Amino acid sequence: MKSKMLFVLTFLILPGLIQAQTLNARFSTSVYSWENQFADSTASKSFRGYQTAIIHANGVGMPNLSFHTYLRGAYDMGSGKVTENPQYRVYNMYAQWKNTDQKTHRLDVRAGRQQVLTGLRSPTIDGIRADYSNADNYSVSGYFGALPPDDGSLTVLKPFDRHAMGAKVSTAKYFDTKAALTFVDKSRDGAYARTLDHLGGDSLFQRADMQERLIGFDLNRMFMGKINWFYHFEYDLLQKNVRRVSTDVQYTHNKNLFVGVEYIYRRPNIMYNTIFSSFDDLSTNQEIWLRSNYRINDLWSVNAEYANVFYDLKDAWRYGFGVGFWRTNLSYQRRTGYGGTIDMISAAAYYPVNDRLKTDCSISYARFDLADDIDKNSWEYPANPGDWDRFNLERQILTATNTSVTVTGRVNYEFFRSFNVDIEGQFLSQNIKSSPVYAGNKSDVRLFLRANYWIFHKL
Repeated sequence: MKSKMLFVLTFLILPGLIQAQTLNARFSTSVYSWENQFADSTASKSFRGYQTAIIHANGVGMPNLSFHTYLRGAYDMGSGKVTENPQYRVYNMYAQWKNTDQKTHRLDVRAGRQQVLTGLRSPTIDGIRADYSNADNYSVSGYFGALPPDDGSLTVLKPFDRHAMGAKVSTAKYFDTKAALTFVDKSRDGAYARTLDHLGGDSLFQRADMQERLIGFDLNRMFMGKINWFYHFEYDLLQKNVRRVSTDVQYTHNKNLFVGVEYIYRRPNIMYNTIFSSFDDLSTNQEIWLRSNYRINDLWSVNAEYANVFYDLKDAWRYGFGVGFWRTNLSYQRRTGYGGTIDMISAAAYYPVNDRLKTDCSISYARFDLADDIDKNSWEYPANPGDWDRFNLERQILTATNTSVTVTGRVNYEFFRSFNVDIEGQFLSQNIKSSPVYAGNKSDVRLFLRANYWIFHKL
């Protein structure tokens, strides 16, 4: 059904694309092969093909009208277990009109499937969006539409069952500061589920609708041409609490030195009327993040970061530093505290053989523990002797130190300016896959092939 709809829509818009004043398109054909490991110790080799198309056509019928789309098709060439084969997904497909002849009063209207980027959520809608600005002094935008189906098909759902709408007002007129006020409202009908009634019979019921209604406020100002300050505030109008507050100060002394400090206060992103919104232990956490980069000369550079995340039970920390030399980079990352511990060292290099042939590769090694001391101290021994085997197995997995090795290599060859080919191989090794829970192979080899082709046509 989806393939028929895609064919009909392509047939309708193709004449307009041919008559466009400029046509800019990119097509990518990819083949990806990998192996899946399942918890029942079985494995399945997958071999899938992908075709993407990104098309921008300007001057479709009139100078100010353009058409934009991003499509992807997938075909299972291996097991054939995919229910619908081939699969199609439409990420965006919309028409856009701009009054480009106006310099002081600019109007931009888009209709169709599109992702709305306003700084407060980024919903994809099947609807309409309008943006108006006046010589950068202020701008107003608004949108309304239905949320697309989860499978990305061209089916347009009822906008009042699954919808997203919002508005944004921004200005840079006062105190040399950019300010924006944003509102977003999302709602979708609850899914149907089955349960047992008091008599033990099977009954069908509809879950409560999931809703989200937020308001956001943003500020941005540059001080002395070197200090860039950002501020963001989110308030949940349905749950009546502050969802997120963040402030970020970035100092760029010159092209060689950068230092950034950020503070974040946040709640989990949970939609209203879900069961998770009632959990007290998912309340809030705070984070302080420091990062810096220093370029010693044209060949050498160093970078470092530190972060402290404050949870209710225990803090978590992130450390990292790296050294760059020419086209290579060596880095170390450590995560510890709440949620377990991981240490990872990685190296990456990029080398262009000539103008057409370019290569890059990377390798990383990690050691990690899945449990921290909170998990280890909170275990309750099972009362039923039959559960001891499972308990000991789970404890063995959580307390063991696991290792992971990843090696990737990529070659890109440009046959001519508008056509190139990528070949990438990846080797993965994780000893947790050979544990008694998975009982599989710890190694996996993956192969990715892609051909890219660009078209630019101007009448």
